[in-house]
Amino acid sequence: MQTKKKQENIDNLQSGELVVLKKKTLRESLLTVSSVVYQSGKMGQATAVFLLGTTSKDKFFEQIVAGSTGIDSWKLASGYFTKQEYGAIREELDRLVLLPIFIDDEPGVNGAIIVERTFCLAESLQKKGEHLNLIAIHTFGKCLSSEDKKKLQKLASELSVAVVIVEREK
Repeated sequence: MQTKKKQENIDNLQSGELVVLKKKTLRESLLTVSSVVYQSGKMGQATAVFLLGTTSKDKFFEQIVAGSTGIDSWKLASGYFTKQEYGAIREELDRLVLLPIFIDDEPGVNGAIIVERTFCLAESLQKKGEHLNLIAIHTFGKCLSSEDKKKLQKLASELSVAVVIVEREK
């Protein structure tokens, strides 16, 4: 079991691996998490997402839709888009609701709570004959302690799941 600190390439995530990505801006960090989650979900892999800090589910989905449709996120936020763009957004939202992505944006979540909720989700999926493949944690604006990261590293190993943590670059 190893912890990797990378700046960019997360194409080859391995089960049992914890990867910490550092980003300078909130936009970069959201783009990274939404991209990883979308690709995982699109491949049919069950994915848990924990949004710590100031990011909401709505903002997160907005970023996924913007990235997958090529429509600027400011257009999605403001509602200024063409009929053609609206059609693309509608189609993408119809696809997104079918993806096995589980999002938790409840305030006050820490590493111990993430571990507990992830075990519950993994157990629930296992009863359905499915397997949790990825845990993505967006911590921009809120930090996980080194103890929390150790717990998450152990979780990754125990569940044989990849864990990606995106945090602010200092």
